[in-house]
Amino acid sequence: MIIDSAMHTPRIVHFTSAHPPFDTRIFHKECRTLADAGYEVTLFAPEAPVGMSHGVQLRAIPRERGRVRRLVLGNLRLLRKLLVHNADVYHFHDP
Repeated sequence: MIIDSAMHTPRIVHFTSAHPPFDTRIFHKECRTLADAGYEVTLFAPEAPVGMSHGVQLRAIPRERGRVRRLVLGNLRLLRKLLVHNADVYHFHDP
């Protein structure tokens, strides 16, 4: 995707309910690379410090205990937060 200054900046949201906020693959290799390329990037992760880091907007989500609870309740809560962002791309990083 080529970013044209006359167009809007593409918004990309990465999210996970299982990985730490500064996971090497998710944060360092994917989110930071996209932010450096000019994309507006937000990462939702459990216990993430709220704010900006290396051009990536971080948003915390509560960590649910137990796999079933995380997959059901955690993802429903996360979905509600994500829908507000109106991103161009959503990238889910859970197993």
